[in-house]
Amino acid sequence: MVTCVDAFANTLLSAGIEKVLFSWDVRNPSRPVTKIPVNYGAVLKMSASATSGPIGENGIVAVSSMKGLCIVRLQDQSVVKMIQIPGREKAAYHDLQWTPSGLWGAADDGMIDRFEVRSA
Repeated sequence: MVTCVDAFANTLLSAGIEKVLFSWDVRNPSRPVTKIPVNYGAVLKMSASATSGPIGENGIVAVSSMKGLCIVRLQDQSVVKMIQIPGREKAAYHDLQWTPSGLWGAADDGMIDRFEVRSA
C-alpha cells in the first residue's frame, strides 16, 4: 500500500508499507526506474529534492518511518540513517519539507525539527 508520493522535474517517487522507495519517470510510468529498500519500517512520509543526473536517478529523499528518519540518495541508492536529536532518536515525522536552510520535520509529538543534510 502506498502511503506517500512526491515529485520533482520528471521524477515521481512513491513509498509505503512495503519499505521500498520507487522512482518513476513520469514520461514512461510503465515500470519504476529504481526500487530502493528502506529497511527502517513502513514509510510514513517522504520529501524529495532535485540534484543533477538522469530522470529517476537524481535527487535526495528524506524518508520518515515509525523507526526514525533516513536519507536516500537516488544516484547511488544509498540509505543513511539520520543522526537524530538527542532524546528524540525514534521520532516519527508526519510531514517533511526541504528549504534553503535544511530539512524540516513535523514530529508525532508536535515538535518541529530542523536537520542539516548534505547531498554528497
